[in-house]
Amino acid sequence: MRFKAIPSKAFITQRNQKVARDSRDNPYFFWDSELPEWHQCEIDPKQKMNTSWHWDTVHEELGNIDYKLFSQAGVHVSDAIQRQVKEGNIDYFGVWMWATRHQQLQEGVEVEYDLLGYVDAKEAIKKINKATNRFKFNLKNCVQV
Repeated sequence: MRFKAIPSKAFITQRNQKVARDSRDNPYFFWDSELPEWHQCEIDPKQKMNTSWHWDTVHEELGNIDYKLFSQAGVHVSDAIQRQVKEGNIDYFGVWMWATRHQQLQEGVEVEYDLLGYVDAKEAIKKINKATNRFKFNLKNCVQV
């Protein structure tokens, strides 16, 4: 499902703080990728932000969700997040992608993203490629809400 989101001043401010502490190439790409979880909490009354790094949101029906960016190479799940799944702290991955090529987000400028679906996190990590920490996304295995 396609969504239109307008990055708020609050989102851009916290993104900029994270970018300032990040030494990776193109840190805006990584921190802009938090917009879908923020936006879902703004528009979905069943979802609230989680304040820890362990997962992104808490959904009244699905439980704890960690949002993951879709990639043709597979959806990446870090070792730390895999541990959270194994410990029972994450129930689903919300898989999404930008509707167009990523450009640095700007306050008040609308962007679009597609929420592809919610994947059972335990099932996903059972199928993870240990060399790449990626699993292949499959629409058939998604839960829609």
